[in-house]
Amino acid sequence: MPSSVQHSRKGLSPDAAFSRWSDPDSYQELVALAGITDLPPLTGSNHRFRDPNDQKKYYAKRTSMETAFRNRLLNADFFASAIDRHASRREVIHPTLWELLHVHYELDEIVGMGRRYESAEFFALDSIPLNVRPIPDWLDAELGAAGLNAFRHDQDFRHIVLHGIEYALSPLHAKVVAVLHQALLNDEPWQPGKDILERAGSQQMKMVDVFKSRADWRAFIDSDAKGMYRLRMDPPVREDSEH
Repeated sequence: MPSSVQHSRKGLSPDAAFSRWSDPDSYQELVALAGITDLPPLTGSNHRFRDPNDQKKYYAKRTSMETAFRNRLLNADFFASAIDRHASRREVIHPTLWELLHVHYELDEIVGMGRRYESAEFFALDSIPLNVRPIPDWLDAELGAAGLNAFRHDQDFRHIVLHGIEYALSPLHAKVVAVLHQALLNDEPWQPGKDILERAGSQQMKMVDVFKSRADWRAFIDSDAKGMYRLRMDPPVREDSEH
C-alpha cells in the first residue's frame, strides 16, 4: 500500500493555523510591526508596541489578514472543528457558516450570530485529525472530490485507508475487513455478521463483541441494524483500480 499521511490526534490551534494559512509576506510584515521574533499568542492585545503608529498599522493589517483567513475557510481551502457550548462532542463547521462566524483567537473560540464554539482547531483536507470522527457526509464528499476517499490496503489488510483516514487493524479485524472487501468486489457488499465472523475465523457470534476494543470501527464498517454488515464504501472499488 502506498505510504499515506500520518494523521495527528488534534488539529492546529487558531494561532498556528493563522500562521500557516496566512499570506507569508503579510505574516512577516505583521511580525515586523510587532517588533518581535514571532507574534504574541494573544494577537498583540497585551503587547507593548515601541511606536504607536506601528500599533495602528498592526491592527489594521491584522484585521485585513483575519478577513482573508475567514474567506479561505468560506472557500473550504481548509477546515475548522470545535465543540458547541451546548454539545458534548466535536463537530466540523460547514464552510457556509463562515458567513456568520469569526475566530476569537484569544479564547480559541469561534463565535457569531448567537453561536459559540469552544476549543477551536483547524486542519487540511488531506490530514483530518483523529479527534474528528465520524466524518460528516459533506466532508466525505469533499474527500471524494479531491480523490482522497479511495480504499487502499496492504497485503494482509493490517493497514487500510478509507475516506482519507488510515487505520491500523488487529489480525482478526483485518480478516473481517478482508472478507467484507471481497464481498464488495463480488457485488454482494452486505453480508450476515455471523457469516463474516465465521469466514474470518472468529469464535464470536456478534460483530460488536469483536470490535469492542475500538470505538471507531463503525467509521469503516456499516450496519443495517438487522445483522447485515458491509465495508463503509460506495461505490465499490475494483482491485485493478486500487493502486
